[in-house]
Amino acid sequence: MNSKSLKLFLAGPTAATLAFLMVQAVTIRAEPILFTFAGTSSGFVGSTPFTDTLFSIQFFGDTSAVTGDGIFEINGSLATITLEHIGSGSFLGGTRMFARGRVPQEYGTVAFGLQGGNVVLLLSGPALLGYDLRSSFQPVTFATVADDPLERFRDISTTLGPVDFTSAGNVTFRAVTVPEPAGLGLLSAAAALLWCWRRRRTK
Repeated sequence: MNSKSLKLFLAGPTAATLAFLMVQAVTIRAEPILFTFAGTSSGFVGSTPFTDTLFSIQFFGDTSAVTGDGIFEINGSLATITLEHIGSGSFLGGTRMFARGRVPQEYGTVAFGLQGGNVVLLLSGPALLGYDLRSSFQPVTFATVADDPLERFRDISTTLGPVDFTSAGNVTFRAVTVPEPAGLGLLSAAAALLWCWRRRRTK
């Protein structure tokens, strides 16, 4: 493409093309997402006790797999647990995330549990109101967790062995999305067109 053709191209459909690419890049919703619960807990791995130990549970999912309206759920392909001084392992059974955040309730909830089974770790509070598992969520810390679900955190199968949580507290929840390569490609193309367009306008 010679310089004259490039100028004609930039003078014609570029603005509309640029807008289209930006909209497409922003509206792509199929993004990997990582949910993390981190805090302190006491319990057992097999017959080995641990007390006031730092823990982290990470759940990997995809925003396009979120189902529900007002009450949201996503099944994950991988979830891991790390216990300080003990080690890290993967949950052997299928796991899921759950959220309830429909307005005008006074608070929202997020929870981690087993596919087709019990929720075993649940947090609730006003900060979670409206959250639907489809986007990043800035870290927020909860001094306590719901007792009833935690009572079902028993003999959960992991590669570390069966894990029991008898207590948990000061739990921080966060979520981070990672754009898919397709979305990144569209953003790169849009950025390149924007650079060309702005360069033309300044000449």
